[in-house]
Order: sequence, then structure tokens, then C-alpha cells
Amino acid sequence: MADKQENTVTKLNSEMFFVALWQQLTVTEMNWLQSALSQLEIQKGDREILLSAYLSCSAMAKRKLGMASLNDIPSNARWRVDEAARLILLKKLLKCCKPDEQSQQIKAAFKFGDECEQIAIIKGLDLIDEQGLVSDLAIATGRTNSLNLFAAIALNNNYPAQHYEQSAYQQLVLKALFMDLDIARMIGLKQHHCHELSARAIDLVKERLAAYRQLPGSIWLAIDVTHLSPTERGIYLEFNDSNASQPQR
Repeated sequence: MADKQENTVTKLNSEMFFVALWQQLTVTEMNWLQSALSQLEIQKGDREILLSAYLSCSAMAKRKLGMASLNDIPSNARWRVDEAARLILLKKLLKCCKPDEQSQQIKAAFKFGDECEQIAIIKGLDLIDEQGLVSDLAIATGRTNSLNLFAAIALNNNYPAQHYEQSAYQQLVLKALFMDLDIARMIGLKQHHCHELSARAIDLVKERLAAYRQLPGSIWLAIDVTHLSPTERGIYLEFNDSNASQPQR
């Protein structure tokens, strides 16, 4: 049987965003972004005014720069121009405030942003919070009913794999399956396999089959057959082997 595939995303950094974005922007767009960054620099030291300046610039990013896909970054990173600009603005915001205020500023930027702005923040958590100081914000985002916002934390995002405890990561996987997302795009899935996750995934298989509902196509990636009881293993083998396109162990 073929091994399960492990999703990986090249870790981006600020320089990669700057280079990719600057190559794609027009002169007028570059001038606007540079002016926006300068506005944040001017407000350095005053937390409330700095946050207000960031929110104003972030709100204008879509109109000023557009929503084209960002080129010249790893294909599975999936960023837009306006999202990359917002992340660069947020990095500048954090650089201009005191270290002990940074986590509060991230949470405030998320709280007062619209969904597009929130998605950019969540997608960029691995870049702006390497210490995992706002993991509570990420976990709370995983409870959202917004498919796009949930996907921003669950898919192609290094942050959960780096900073979630086992139970929180497990809940993220299960909700992704309930929302019929492709968990092949989740980073760190193989490292978070455990008996409980495998058993709960099998429970979901049984529930869907009993209700004559379609199974999530990637559900088998949540299951390690060595964690299953003989009965559960029989279910796994029967339905996994029935579709050659589904990953198997």
C-alpha cells in the first residue's frame, strides 16, 4: 500500500514577500505602499494611534493594490497581493511598537479588521508570531463558521503544527473533515496521528455511511491503521481499498 503523503509548505519570510510583491506592483502601487509604511513609522511609540494608522492603511490595500495572486512564491502558499501587503503592514506595526505590546496589537488588528483582513493575519501567523504567543487567537479562529477564515488557519499553514497541543490540532482536523476540506493540505498531520484521532475519524466514516452521505475524500489521511481495533480496521480496509485514488498505508 502506498504511504500517506505529508503536506509541507516552504516557510516564507518578510524578504520573500517584499521581493515578490515589489516585482508585481506598479510604480503607483509601490509608492502607495511605501507611503503607508512611512505613516506607521511616523506614529512609532503611540500604541493606539499606531493601530489606527495600520487599520486605515490595511482597509485601503484591496482598493489600492488589487486582489491578484502573488507570484514567485511557493505554489501551495496561495497569497494575494492585498494579503501580502497587509502582512507587510502588520510586520511594520509590530516593529514600531514595544515587544510586550505585540501580541495585543495582533489581536486588536484581528478584532477590528474585516474578514479579508483577518484572513491575511491568520495566514501570516507563522511569520509574525514565531513564539506562539497568540495561539489562543488561532484556536478561537478554528471555531468560526466562515469556511474561508477556517481554511486560512487549517490549510497550508505551519502555525497549528508548530504551536497547537495534540487535542487542539485534533479538533482542527475533525472540523476540517466536517467542512469537507482536503486535509491533505494540512501541515503536520502525520506527526499528530494518535489513537483518538483515528478512532474519531472512523466514527465519522460510520456516521456518514449510516446516513447515506458521501465520505470526505481525504478522511483516510486522518487514520493510522495501527491505532484501530480489528472491527475498525475492517471498516478502514474495506472502504479504503475500494477506491484506488484514496491514500492508503
